[in-house]
Order: sequence, then structure tokens, then C-alpha cells
Amino acid sequence: MFAELARVMNYATASGNFHDSLGENVVGKRTKSNLDKTNILLQKLYTFNPQYAPFRAFAYFWPMAGETDQRIMAMLLALGREPLLAESVELVLQTRLGDPVTVEQLLAGLEHRHPGRYSTSSAHAIAQRLASSWKQAGYLEGKVKTRRVQPQPQRYAVTFALLLAFLHGERGEFILRSKWVQALGLPEAEVRKLAADAALHNLLQYQAAAAVTVFAFPQLFNTLGLHGLQS
Repeated sequence: MFAELARVMNYATASGNFHDSLGENVVGKRTKSNLDKTNILLQKLYTFNPQYAPFRAFAYFWPMAGETDQRIMAMLLALGREPLLAESVELVLQTRLGDPVTVEQLLAGLEHRHPGRYSTSSAHAIAQRLASSWKQAGYLEGKVKTRRVQPQPQRYAVTFALLLAFLHGERGEFILRSKWVQALGLPEAEVRKLAADAALHNLLQYQAAAAVTVFAFPQLFNTLGLHGLQS
């Protein structure tokens, strides 16, 4: 749902009235029924709640980030709110670049993890949505044959991934092993390189010496007032 999300974010970032923009149909749905369904799903995945720390950071980074980072950040935000999407990370990210990732593979993974939980039609629809989500995030491409590709996250997407892990209680090396950082699809050395770049732009503090790694976000916490917010 990146197109709809982008319309809401681009329309409402300056004012902060995200929920108002949903009611104003900035996503451009033709019927109230379709609008209601879209808004429910958007709020489920992204909340648009400024008291939710991950969304507050997401909204802060949005206007500064390029589209590639915006797409990746949208996927990272949804990972913390949609368990089925989070479960699909391993299948997608462990697929070699250029190899296929099909709806059938995602369906098989879903049925393996949740045997008998979903009807055949529901399971297939979920697998299709998962494939679409990874396509929109830039990790899959192709219409008839979908194959694994790798987008190139930059400082904002990497900072957001590290911050999400930090907000959920991870520290040090465990941040690098978190589902959000792993979902970037980058080698650890590249994540560290981009973290160092983000530190030069005052997005975070990053220190690495021997076996000790420290990530901290004092400036972001102060700028955005993240202390005490829901995470």
C-alpha cells in the first residue's frame, strides 16, 4: 500500500493531521466502502499515531528520505505490526539475488507455520499480499516471474531500522541481529558503514571498538520527544 501511504504522508506531514487526511480521501478511493477498507488497513500497519514512537520517527524521516528509503522504512514500520510479514523475512532475504520468490513459496511457508489456520482462499490471498509488500519495498521485481533483488538503503532507512531495534529494547550487537536490521538485506559491514555515515549527520551515535558496539539516539530522542512514548 505504498502509493496510498505516500499520499497520506506527503499530504499531512507538514500539518501532522494524518487522521484528518484519511477522512479527506487523499488516497483517492472512488467509494466510501473502498476508502474505509483502505483506511483501516493503513492504520493497522502504520497507526498514524504521533504518540507511537516508531511512527513519530517515521514521520520525521519521511520528508528527508528518498523514495527508496521511504519504501524500506514503510516495510520496516509494518514489520513491527504485522506478524505474518515479519515471518516472511527469512524466506525473502535468504533467497539469492536473481532467484525466484513466488506466491506459492510464500503460501507454503505460511501453511508450514500455521497449519490449518487459514482457508485455502484466505491463505492464497495472504501470500499474494506478502509478495506485493516485498515488491513495493523493492526486494522483489517482475510481473510474471518474481525474482529477488536488493534495494540500496541509505542513511535514513538504516537509522530507522537501528532505532526500531533500540526502541524495542535491543542494545549493542543485538541491534545488528534484530529483525529490522536483518530486513535491510545488507551485510553487517555495510550496515556499519551506513551507521557511521548517519552518525556524521547527527542522526545517531555509533561506536565500535573490538567486540563492543554502541548505538544511541540522544539527539533524536530529544528532538522528537520519544522518552516515555509507546513503542
